[in-house]
Amino acid sequence: MRSDRRSLFAVFLLAFTAVAQQNPSAKPPDAAEKPSTVTGHVYLSDTKGPARKATVYLHSVAALEADTPPRRGGTSSGDGEIESIGVQSRLDGSFSFDGIKPGTYYVIGEYSGYISPYLSLGLAEGRSPYGEWQPLNSEQRAARKAVLDTIPRLTVLSDRAASIDIALERGAAISGNITFDDGNPAAGLEVTLLSRMLRDGKLTWSEIRPVTRDSPFGQIKTDDRGDYRFSGLPAGKYIVRMELTQMKFVMRNSNGTHSTSGSNDDAGYNPVTIYSGGTRSLHKAQSFDLSRGDEHTGEDMRIPISRYHTVTGIIVSAHDGHTISRAQVRLLSNDGNDFVGSADTSAENPEFTFHFVPDGDYQLSTGMALDIDPSALSPSGELDPAAYDSPAMHLYGTATMPLHVAGDMSGITLSLPEATPKELQAFRDAIHRQAQQNPTTAKN
Repeated sequence: MRSDRRSLFAVFLLAFTAVAQQNPSAKPPDAAEKPSTVTGHVYLSDTKGPARKATVYLHSVAALEADTPPRRGGTSSGDGEIESIGVQSRLDGSFSFDGIKPGTYYVIGEYSGYISPYLSLGLAEGRSPYGEWQPLNSEQRAARKAVLDTIPRLTVLSDRAASIDIALERGAAISGNITFDDGNPAAGLEVTLLSRMLRDGKLTWSEIRPVTRDSPFGQIKTDDRGDYRFSGLPAGKYIVRMELTQMKFVMRNSNGTHSTSGSNDDAGYNPVTIYSGGTRSLHKAQSFDLSRGDEHTGEDMRIPISRYHTVTGIIVSAHDGHTISRAQVRLLSNDGNDFVGSADTSAENPEFTFHFVPDGDYQLSTGMALDIDPSALSPSGELDPAAYDSPAMHLYGTATMPLHVAGDMSGITLSLPEATPKELQAFRDAIHRQAQQNPTTAKN
């Protein structure tokens, strides 16, 4: 009996050995990859002290190096894989991650006043903050690689603790003060930073956009004294831009709750935009270079509010002089290069208004104007697509008139001719494209 058991055991042993030889890559169940722990410290390179309450990210190397729209700051991909995960450092600068899957990661730290690798990558890539995501060209890829080479990497093995320390480098800073010409501080104004970036093979000025939820560049506003400050900037060339917009706010009471909504006054967009050097033109702005750690102060602006004027008027038909029910009016500099603002008119608000227009010569123009039969409108006020090619919609041609502004102006009248067949077709094609891009809006 014992001999039979030994023979049976020998058969099982031979069978197991044969299977193992046929599948040399097979792993026993307990050899599966297991999550690990990552610990470390984050320090400030200039003071050698701990970076307290800094944000530290582990970002998948493959995800950050891929030429696709990044998901940065604690995000996951569509298949549920973590691309980046963030924690906050403790008061001694230490941090820890638990449950990290094996792989290779970039270790990225963010701290107020210190350079964020995410920001450096954004500037190197030169991506547009608007529109479609375009693949990087060779120059952009080279610039991005130069930044990636400076970011520490860490390989996490299965069920094995890993540790890394990182140091953050203090960035450059820009600060200034904004006042009105009567001496009062301009509080609560939005200030934006433009950087010189390589895009589509040429250098251009582009707004710095927030790259993570902790980015300080989402919305910088002047404080109660009119002061503002940007910090944590990498070396580069910059321009500061300030905007003053006339807004109106409406308080609504719905079901016992209050809500406030804001919109540009008089359904138009006509901000006061001032760039470094006190000019309203980006082409004439005075840029400045920053080296690492520079403290650039005195980037002040003065808003000449006493020299700004209000311009109002109406749009009429040249045929019979009646006020056209809908139009979009634009105000441009006299050479047509600088956009000053735009305003919309409607049957309910037939008058256009431009605020903050300084002394000077301008062009007033419109290229979108129409009369609409009220019966062709939906309950929400939208144009019924069925009316696009019907007599319910009457289109007008384009017109431009010179405008000399030396004070407040009212009663301006811009007369529009009938649309030419070419203008008529182009306008209707544009309306059809808009309806196709926004089918829900067109139906409501």
